[in-house]
Amino acid sequence: AEYFAVANDVLVARHNPESPDVVAVKVGDDPAVLVYEHKGETTQELRRLTGHGEEGFALSWVKGESRLLSGSKDGVVCTWDVHQKSDEPSTVFTGHTEAVEALSY
Repeated sequence: AEYFAVANDVLVARHNPESPDVVAVKVGDDPAVLVYEHKGETTQELRRLTGHGEEGFALSWVKGESRLLSGSKDGVVCTWDVHQKSDEPSTVFTGHTEAVEALSY
């Protein structure tokens, strides 16, 4: 196993099964989803996805695609296409009355 450091406490991390060098992370009280690529000795932040108002604990990659789902304490679920240039979610689902703490696709 290989490891790399991030600047804050990791709340949840999920690697992309389609691209094993890519991992999505939610850290500390930051509402953003951070997407990193880790190859050999180098780790690079690829994206900082903004769409949540609060920190969160839920991440899930869509199998066979470059899409990522995220859930947060704000009760929002966002979908992201990490290959798109936008750091905004492609879809936002609202209406949950409580935090979204787990997702699976």
